[in-house]
Amino acid sequence: MSEFRQRRLQAGKTKVEQIKATGAKIVATSCHNCIDQLTELSQHYKLDVRVKNLCELVADAIVLQARDGPGAGEPVYPETPVEVTDRGFIRDPSQWTPEAARFLARRQGYGQALEHLTDDHWRVIECIRSCYQRHGVAPSRQTVCSELGLTKKQYYQLFPGTMKTAYRVSGLPESADVIATEARAG
Repeated sequence: MSEFRQRRLQAGKTKVEQIKATGAKIVATSCHNCIDQLTELSQHYKLDVRVKNLCELVADAIVLQARDGPGAGEPVYPETPVEVTDRGFIRDPSQWTPEAARFLARRQGYGQALEHLTDDHWRVIECIRSCYQRHGVAPSRQTVCSELGLTKKQYYQLFPGTMKTAYRVSGLPESADVIATEARAG
């Protein structure tokens, strides 16, 4: 209940200190109430940890094989659905994971180009995320291509459409910086 928020946050300070002492980046629990509390504590005390359900950890670790039909025998990688904005950007960028990226990629609507993320897709995603984290602004297509040795054609074969396609899959926030960078990139 919202009227007890301050009391909850103060009572949870012991948990916060214990989590900080471990250096953990992921905190796992099987209790939904604990997930809510730990998520709130993490945001309030800026713990920089992701809170996951134990089932999520197991699901993230599983790579299934398709049984029959097209792609039989090929790996099927897990996806994690995430909430997106009206323009298709992840609503909470702190929720981004590789599994979320697979979900975001498949929902872009470009079929085969983003059906299965290859090593080259991941190189682009890592470059975009790294540049954004370092500079607070999404990189242009030219910057990404230059850093990775890709041609414009190769880039758009990986991420069709506009730069927003790659920004969305990379988990960047929907912000003026992202949109402004796309406009400069052309």
